[in-house]
Amino acid sequence: MKRYPYERFLRFLVSRKRDVNRTLERLGLPRAGDLWIADCRKSLREAGSASLRQYLESPEAERLTFRDGVLEWAEREGIRVLWEMQEEFGEVQSKDFDVAWALFSHPTSRGILGMLLLSRASGKEITEIVHDHLGTTLTDAQLTLYRTLFWDIAQI
Repeated sequence: MKRYPYERFLRFLVSRKRDVNRTLERLGLPRAGDLWIADCRKSLREAGSASLRQYLESPEAERLTFRDGVLEWAEREGIRVLWEMQEEFGEVQSKDFDVAWALFSHPTSRGILGMLLLSRASGKEITEIVHDHLGTTLTDAQLTLYRTLFWDIAQI
């Protein structure tokens, strides 16, 4: 199965029954393969909590009916911050996510950060370059979140 550096983000989209390829298109990213999406759904049903399985298997469910175990599962998946932002979990806002998302959703900053994360630059050097070239102050926590959700090269 093809892997993506932003695979955790894609897994979140699948777990929320979002149109993955439409989202990727809006972001200017290549489509995910249909087999990858199907395999991801299967994996989520197998690894997720009973509440998540019930939600994923219900074609008409737009929201989680039951929440037991979902945040714990999302924590293991590395996507808890995304699930906490959902209506069912109080729409918890995250400034760290907002900054990481702004950088990922813009092709120029996404390209710059991708190259920096592939380089041997330290976290301090990356945050300085991002500030100098993009005008964005990036904290260590925001960089870590960006790396976890959107550019985890260990995923590929």
